[in-house]
Order: sequence, then structure tokens, then C-alpha cells
Amino acid sequence: MARLTIATSDISGAGTDANIAVVIFGSNGQYCTNFSWLDNPGDDFESGSIGVYDVNLFYITDVKGMLIYNSGGGSGPDWHVAWIRLEDPSINVDVFAEANEWIKSGWQYRVNLKPASQAWNNNIVIPQEVLARTPRPAVIRSNVSPAS
Repeated sequence: MARLTIATSDISGAGTDANIAVVIFGSNGQYCTNFSWLDNPGDDFESGSIGVYDVNLFYITDVKGMLIYNSGGGSGPDWHVAWIRLEDPSINVDVFAEANEWIKSGWQYRVNLKPASQAWNNNIVIPQEVLARTPRPAVIRSNVSPAS
């Protein structure tokens, strides 16, 4: 399993109660997951928060990007992503994106990932209280049809 870390911005209105899903893809556009819904115990994607999730890369080692889908719903469904990091040391994957983007309710956003060594700060420290919230694997749902 790979570890996906997503930081929600701390700007006004950045957090969301919407459901968020990701699809990870490789260099040839080959998708390595179905929609993986990101959900840990408690409130995910609150303003200024960092979420850590387990995701399965399904044999793709040349990860190039991901689609992030915001299902909408809840109060304040738009969401502002600060940055994303995907790591799996067992297959030498460590990629990063400085997203700094709003993902509107019902929309998808494509994120291009680059090696974490090229990130503005490769020494990202995840607070122990975040790591202590035992992440559980993202739920795979193949029957999801995102908004176009």
C-alpha cells in the first residue's frame, strides 16, 4: 500500500464536508485505481488539516498524476488543496504536487505529480497526532460516475 498525504489549505473556506475521491495514473495514462474514496475517522478535509490515507497502486510504479473528485454536498462543498504527496518505498515511489487549487463541488481536478526531491520542501513533517489516527485503506467503488 502507498501512503497518500493531502493537506487542506488554511485559507478562509478551504475545508469541506464533501466526499473526496482520487484516481491515480501512470505515464501512459494507465489508471492504477478505480475511484478511491478518502475517509478516515472524524472530519477529513478541515481547513489547515493534513490527511493520511492508504491507497493501492495496482502495480504501477511510474506514477505521473491523479484525478481528484469532489462529490459536493454538505456545508461548504468547495475545497482548497494545498499540497499532495504519494509515497511507497517498496516500489521506489515518492511524488508530490503543490496543488494550491480550489476544487469546486461536483468537479474533478487533474494533478500532475513530480518527484518529491523537486518539491519546494522535501522535508515535510507530518504531525504525530495525524499519524496516530490509524489510516484505513481507501474504499474502492467501481460504480462511481463523476460529473464531467
